[in-house]
Amino acid sequence: MRDQSFQLTRAEANDVDDQAAMLKGWDQSYTQLETGGFEARVQAAYLAPGAGLFRKTTNRKLHKIFAPPVGSFAIAAQLSGSGPTLFQGQPTRAGDTLVLPGGQQLELICQGKFDVVVGVFPEAQLCEVLGWSNSARIEALGRVLIAGLSSNFPMMDWSDS
Repeated sequence: MRDQSFQLTRAEANDVDDQAAMLKGWDQSYTQLETGGFEARVQAAYLAPGAGLFRKTTNRKLHKIFAPPVGSFAIAAQLSGSGPTLFQGQPTRAGDTLVLPGGQQLELICQGKFDVVVGVFPEAQLCEVLGWSNSARIEALGRVLIAGLSSNFPMMDWSDS
């Protein structure tokens, strides 16, 4: 019997508002900051309610205000080919890892092409699996991941070629 919660999806958009609506449970608002045709693509594997992995690409300079689903914890890795970005006012680039606490409004400005892979986990289940009693330890783990992965994580070529 197949698990009904597992789902693979793929979506494309040529409008920032359509792209903002592509991810289940995410609160997103995008503003395109340059002229030209907009292209976005999302490929997702939802493994269980509130858990999954997705890759998202966009091709234009954008201002993004977003919040991951409440009760989730997400880690995003900017892939090779991504242009420079500002995340929460701090410069980031391909190879950097971003921690995205659920329900918290975040800001990202990408200067052109943006390519990211994101893992999303239910916070309560993650705490349970790790034997932690609260989410403060997950936030601490996120800070450690940022410090360690951003400088030591090898660049991976996720291109379609």
